[in-house]
Amino acid sequence: MKILNDRSSVFRYLEIPLSEKANKKISKIVIDSRNVKEDCLFFGLEGKNTNGSLFAEEALQNGASLVVSSNKSFAMDSPNHIFHESPIDAMAKIASGIIDDFTGNIIGVTGSSGKTTVKNLIKHTLNDCFGTIGNYNNEIGLPFSVMNLSQNHKTAVFELAAGKPKDIDSLAKIVRPHFGIITSIGHAHLKQMKSIEGVLKTKSEIIPNIREGGFLLIPHIEYVDYWKSIRNDITVFTFGDHPDSDYKISMIEPSEKLINFSVYVKEYGQTFDFVTNLLGMHNIQNITAAFICSQLIDNDYLAFQKRLEAFKNNENRLSVSRWINGSTVINDTYNANPESTVAGIKVLCDFPKRKIMIFGDMLELGTLSDDFHKMIGNFAKDSNVDLFIGFGNKTKLSVKAYGKNGLFFNDAKKLNQFLAREIKKDDIIYIKGSRGMKMERFIEE
Repeated sequence: MKILNDRSSVFRYLEIPLSEKANKKISKIVIDSRNVKEDCLFFGLEGKNTNGSLFAEEALQNGASLVVSSNKSFAMDSPNHIFHESPIDAMAKIASGIIDDFTGNIIGVTGSSGKTTVKNLIKHTLNDCFGTIGNYNNEIGLPFSVMNLSQNHKTAVFELAAGKPKDIDSLAKIVRPHFGIITSIGHAHLKQMKSIEGVLKTKSEIIPNIREGGFLLIPHIEYVDYWKSIRNDITVFTFGDHPDSDYKISMIEPSEKLINFSVYVKEYGQTFDFVTNLLGMHNIQNITAAFICSQLIDNDYLAFQKRLEAFKNNENRLSVSRWINGSTVINDTYNANPESTVAGIKVLCDFPKRKIMIFGDMLELGTLSDDFHKMIGNFAKDSNVDLFIGFGNKTKLSVKAYGKNGLFFNDAKKLNQFLAREIKKDDIIYIKGSRGMKMERFIEE
């Protein structure tokens, strides 16, 4: 049963008196009034195009057990409606109360890339683990996910995403994790965060919010000393291929479909072997972060190993499948920043076939956008990518930097026609671009 299961719980979390006689069950959380049905809890959130609170009366008429809105025509609190100046703040307060009532372990995952993969790995490999719903990892999505938490879960893992400074701090204050994980620091959301230092400080906001006596899991990169200096009352574990890593990755043997690798655990003086269908060194690091959680919570290596072998990531995150004319496509269209794009090119170059890259713009890179798009073109050239195709205004710079055998398209139809005509049976094609570019359109055609 969900922790939030009746109307009285909402009033209690918001510290509003309510007679038990006025109680009623809640079976579903809704933020779109069109989806309101009987026994729903509806939050009237203000969006870019409309204010959901304007539909408070309609939600009640459609059977909602309770509505939280800023609609002043319902200014008097009642068993059916709670007036709140900011329904989104009400969501955060309710979620925080649910976390207080949850008796299991809480894991918070942040980073420039890899959050969803690590969350999915942890959810898949731990017993009775709840995970962030989809990619609901912002100021609306995180509380929404928390409200679906059950006391039957032994562990809950939540993604914490940031578009600007202080975002991670506000989200981490809601979940107050026992385990904090930083997956990576990269050049993402630079338009808002200005610099890599801004990204570092924002992602590091999770550390002050880890519970006393908790754990911090971090990649062994150049920021290790900075991260360790923030707290002295938590245990820090590092992971990666650095020789000093607490969980050191080694003996990586990639093939087209699987990767064999080992992790040496300094604390135990023992090496653990793994097989995964996830591609790329960055995913090996993601797996290692999940393995550390498993060791600290379940301590069942064989169960983790077996579940890892069966794990499949989301379809648009370095997933490999057959494509047009019998070719092979690597679908990495979920999102893009410079670091994840470089990682994907490295995966592409592990294949002994004609290597083709279809590249869409990387968005939100601020004043460094031109430089990073040129860098990708140069990196593809130096990595011996055989054909480089750009789609999007910024990728003109990438194509120019790549040089010979670089092609640019600004018409999706013409690009599809080119691909249908030119892609051969033994080609391997890597497709990458930011979410706003919707590069999956070329795979779905």
